[in-house]
Amino acid sequence: MMFFRNARVVISVVAAIFAMIFMLFFNVILSTHLTDAPISLQEDQAGYIMAIPAFTYAIAASFVGVLFKGVPRRYLTQIAFIVSTVALFLFGPS
Repeated sequence: MMFFRNARVVISVVAAIFAMIFMLFFNVILSTHLTDAPISLQEDQAGYIMAIPAFTYAIAASFVGVLFKGVPRRYLTQIAFIVSTVALFLFGPS
């Protein structure tokens, strides 16, 4: 039984890694806008700003697991896709 719990953790970590990889295309667009005028941040400061979504994801992932413990996986996956779609639409055209 312990193997299945560890396998779930590994699958969750791999899913989080893939989610962050798929979101990396925003870094190229965002870094250009942050380092250009009128904002004109330094490159290291732009890196800190780009690390905020990854940090937020790492913190929120544990709370989502606790909050949606009783929700069936099928509904949880549908909710995740809907929230992700809305988030991508809120980014607007790049």
